[in-house]
Amino acid sequence: MAHILAAQEIWNARIAGRKAQIPVWPDLSKDDLRIWNERVYEKAIQLWSAHLPEKIISYANTKGEKFENTVLEILDHTINHATHHRAQVAVFARQAGIIPPVSDMIVFFRTQDFKH
Repeated sequence: MAHILAAQEIWNARIAGRKAQIPVWPDLSKDDLRIWNERVYEKAIQLWSAHLPEKIISYANTKGEKFENTVLEILDHTINHATHHRAQVAVFARQAGIIPPVSDMIVFFRTQDFKH
């Protein structure tokens, strides 16, 4: 979850034209996860509302390579990125004989801990 939130914050920063203030693989406590979830979500909503979907964003990845993508492409990526990692966790849990928790985002949005 920490990596998913960090990645969203990194993309938020790229859209906003600033440097992200979190590493790609942060070590966040449960309380920090709640704080970052709210902060990243609110910033994302502001950014998606302020920019046209077809606006081109120029940025450098974590290796310093330069790219350009539209806001809509970045939004699609962030959604798929989070889904990918939640699925990985579920697979690894099942391989270890553990029934994974439900990780659908809508379930998190229904709980008090992750309400926006």
